[in-house]
Amino acid sequence: AAAAPAGWECPASYPGGGFPSTVNGHAFIGYHGSWNRDPPTGYKVVRVPMTSEGQPVVSSGSSSGSTAAAAEPEQPIDLMRHQGSSAAWASGLRPVDVRFDRCGRLLVSDDGAGYIVMITAAVAAPG
Repeated sequence: AAAAPAGWECPASYPGGGFPSTVNGHAFIGYHGSWNRDPPTGYKVVRVPMTSEGQPVVSSGSSSGSTAAAAEPEQPIDLMRHQGSSAAWASGLRPVDVRFDRCGRLLVSDDGAGYIVMITAAVAAPG
C-alpha cells in the first residue's frame, strides 16, 4: 500500500504571476493517499525544486564531485498536507491532479470528497 503521485504539473512559468518566478519550472505533485495502509500516508501536494534543465535540484549537502544522477535530490516541499496525527483528512480529501489556472492559482482535484482546492502563493508587494 503506497501513496502514489497521481498528477503533476511542471510549467516553465506560471500564468498570471500567482507564484514567484523563483519556482518557475518546479514540479507540483498531488499524492493520492493510501486507503489500506496503517498508518495512512500521502494525502498531500508537494513542490519539487527543479533545475533549468528539468532535473531535481541536488541538496547542498552532496559532494561537489557528484552528478545529479548519483547525488540525493532535495526533499519535496509540502504545500498542502494534513496537520493531524494521521496523513488522512477527516473530510475524506484525497488529492488526485494538480493544474494551474490562468490566474496562476494551483487547483487540486480530489476523488474522496468531491473538492477542488485552490492553493495560492503569498507574494510580497513590490516596494
